[in-house]
Amino acid sequence: MQNDDIIRMANQIGAFFKAYGPEQAKKDIATHINGYWEPPMRKALLAYVDGGGKGIDDVVLSALPLVKKPT
Repeated sequence: MQNDDIIRMANQIGAFFKAYGPEQAKKDIATHINGYWEPPMRKALLAYVDGGGKGIDDVVLSALPLVKKPT
């Protein structure tokens, strides 16, 4: 999967949950990513953010500590 796709999908999730307020959005974004993204997608997202994360919305970045790291 391309980084552009990961960025787009993560930011779409963030945009949806942003209306719930920052704390609830953070939890809901992480819950969604943990529940619906396969380990390779989560790994790609986390690696992209570790490399700088350009283009990832702040609300998504705030949720990433709650995202399960694939083994």
